[in-house]
Amino acid sequence: NNTISENIISTQNSNGIYFRDFSKNNLIINNSIFENNGSGVYFHRENPFNKIVNNTITNNNEYGIYILNSDSNTIENNLIQFNVESGTYLRDTNLTSIINNTLISNSDDGIVLWYSHYNQINNNTLENNSNHGILISDSSSNIIYKNKLL
Repeated sequence: NNTISENIISTQNSNGIYFRDFSKNNLIINNSIFENNGSGVYFHRENPFNKIVNNTITNNNEYGIYILNSDSNTIENNLIQFNVESGTYLRDTNLTSIINNTLISNSDDGIVLWYSHYNQINNNTLENNSNHGILISDSSSNIIYKNKLL
């Protein structure tokens, strides 16, 4: 039950914010997360029920947001742009909502679902990402609607 709010998180040697193993019910809100050597926000293994809301996540050397094997999270109202990898990447992650985000000019894909099921992606704007707006691989039962892919 941590709240990370109104911080400037920049130029870290690895990830800007990193949750590892069994951190739950955290709120990441109203932060500027940029120019980190890893991902802007990284959840690694079993980190459920977290919210990433109203952040600017930009120019990180890996992903804007990377969630690995951590179910039931919410990613909402973030600006995610100019990251070296994908804007938001869910791997082995289920029951997560990606809502009302803007993902612009990420060097790989806007949003990736990889071995991820029962997620919801809606009302996002995905613009000028280098490969795909939304990439889905080995994933099923996801609901994707009312997004703008430009």
